[in-house]
Amino acid sequence: MKFCPECGTIMRASSLPTTELVCPKCGTRIPRDIGPVDGNQTPRVIERIPVEPAKAEENVRRFYRELSSVADYGIRGEKPIAVIAAFEYLCEDGLTGVGLLQLIDADNGHSRIVRDHFIGLASKYASLASASNSWGVITGLRSSDRTSELERAIKGSLGLDRSVASLSHDQICSLLREFVQKLDEQATKGKLVTI
Repeated sequence: MKFCPECGTIMRASSLPTTELVCPKCGTRIPRDIGPVDGNQTPRVIERIPVEPAKAEENVRRFYRELSSVADYGIRGEKPIAVIAAFEYLCEDGLTGVGLLQLIDADNGHSRIVRDHFIGLASKYASLASASNSWGVITGLRSSDRTSELERAIKGSLGLDRSVASLSHDQICSLLREFVQKLDEQATKGKLVTI
């Protein structure tokens, strides 16, 4: 039995080609012969069915609102700022087709750059004792079991990673402007702003 690397649903054999497994919930496809060996390896995704642009954008907004509503400091909390940092990196570098999980994964070059954006945004908008330590906590780098608060939140929001990967560059930059505007409003007014 294999589980979807995107949403955790049990994978089913696809009708054609039969060498693939497909997730009935989110449509992710993986090769039938590649999968978790010991439960720790993530299968290579060979095809992602994109999310409709308007739905992808709404999924990201919903996730950001949910993250902000549970963060101690609202939109100025660590995890909402980490999402903004990821979008800032995507927008500035013109990247598309990349999900949030890939951006925070310490095993690739994206995470280091997103971390630098996070530290810059956190020093401007958040009241953190150490932005670097906060990044380590929310991404699992400072955890003994390497679990990530942000990764759990992303995986807990069905289809979010696929939605982010489906956004166009214009959508990414538009969402970034929207989120930063809310941060600026909150910083100016000195109170929590709901989005």
